[in-house]
Order: sequence, then structure tokens, then C-alpha cells
Amino acid sequence: MMLAVPAAAAQDQSGSQPVDQVVTETVTEQRCLDVAFDGRALISPNIATRPAVTAAVPAGGVTITNATSSDSYVGRENVTQTSERWDVQFLDAGGAVIATSAPTADLPDLVQTGTWSGPLGPVNLPSDAVSIRPHHRPDLAPDGTPNSVFPGSVRLCWSVEVEVVVTLPPTTAAPETTIPATTAAPATTSPATTAAPATTSPATTAAPETTSPATTAATQVLDLTESPTTQAPAPAAVKSTNSSQGTAELARTGFATDLIAVLGASLFSFGAALAYLGRRNELAGY
Repeated sequence: MMLAVPAAAAQDQSGSQPVDQVVTETVTEQRCLDVAFDGRALISPNIATRPAVTAAVPAGGVTITNATSSDSYVGRENVTQTSERWDVQFLDAGGAVIATSAPTADLPDLVQTGTWSGPLGPVNLPSDAVSIRPHHRPDLAPDGTPNSVFPGSVRLCWSVEVEVVVTLPPTTAAPETTIPATTAAPATTSPATTAAPATTSPATTAAPETTSPATTAATQVLDLTESPTTQAPAPAAVKSTNSSQGTAELARTGFATDLIAVLGASLFSFGAALAYLGRRNELAGY
């Protein structure tokens, strides 16, 4: 327990060097005192006590941790006595008894030498004691015979609080740690998203209309040649008839109507050309 801290500065007058600190603390100590009596016997009923022995014990709790007792003589091995017991009386400076301990145990009987040792327990002193003395207790178990016992010694123990001065080394404060400022991470700018260019589909150009050549009758083709107006020979007519029959046969095959028309016109033109050539050959023969 710390009671006081003297005004010990942490630094000297110049403020440059730390100095030791001196503090006063209260600590608890246990103290013990061994007291031996004069070695003379207590005998009932005439000698109940023996002279007091100096024993300075402070007020408060005290414990008799050990006491010794004995008796010995020839013929004791044939004797039984029940009051070979005693206690300890604490006296103040005026000689008054201020406290009494518990009694010892009885000594063993029917032996020439009987001994005992053991604790007597705690005692509370209302004031300081300056001495102690043994006190015979034949009243605890009277047997009508002169019991005798020799008080040997006692050990007294108690606790006291004392102040001690403690010198402490100078305390050096730990250096302050400065935490660096936290720098925010730079903002990340995402690149602008470029829309994909619009895809322009090329204009669909309509296929030019196909103009089927006009079908010219064989007689009209013959007029363009400025030949004499002579009827085509019968074979030419046969050719034309065969062309018409070929066209009719293609129609029966199931082709598309436009394809049949083109093929029919082509065959018809081919037939007209054959007729024309036949006519030229015929004229050349004349």
C-alpha cells in the first residue's frame, strides 16, 4: 500500500536529466517471539502460576503457534492424572491479565516421562501486553490428586504494518508516435464509351426489268428482208408447227410461266430464222 509520494521531480533543475523517484510504502510483516518459562512445575492446588516472563506483544491478534509441556518422575508409569494442563495469560504494564489463551492438552499417563507440544491458536489482545505467564488448569478435569506439570515454552506470532522507503528509477515516457496522414487514392476516370458506328446497309437496287423481245411473226420477218412476197414453203410452216408443239410440251413439264414464255419465244425465233435461211437458199437456187 502506497502512503505518500514525496515531491520528487521527474527531471533536475535544468530539465535535461531524469532523476530517481522516492516513495514511501506500507508493507505487512509477520513477527514471532519465542518465550521460555523458568522450568518450575505448576502443582495444584498450591502453585497455580509461575512468575511472568517479558514478552512485548502489540494489541490486536496474536497466535500461539506452538507450546511445550512435560512431567517426569520415578513411579509415574503407575499414575493416572487428568489435570496436567495449563494456559497462557497476557499481562499489561500494570500486571493485570488482559487475555488468556486456550489450554494445553493433558499429558500421557502411565509412562515415566510424559510430553506434549502443539498450537494453542489465536488470542485477541485489547491492549499491548508486556509479559506472559503459565497458569495451571486442574479445574478442567479434577481427579482429587495433586497434578503437576512443567510449562516449557511458547511461540507467539503476529502481523505488523511498517513503512518502507522505495527508490524507483526515473520513468521515461514513451515517444509519441505520429501516424502519417492517409492519402486518398486518386479517382479513376473510366474512358468514355464510344458507340459503334451505325452500319448503313447499301440500298437494294432493284433488278432491271427484263424486256422479253417481242415475238415477231415469221411473215413480219420476211417483210424486213424486202424479198418478194412469196409464201414460205411448206417446210417452214412445218418448222413453225414444230416450234409451237415444243412450246406446248415445255408448258406441260411444270416450269414457271415466265421461263416457258422465254423459252417459247426463243424457239419461235429460232424457227423463224430457220425459215428465213431456207427462203434465202431457195432464192439463191433460182
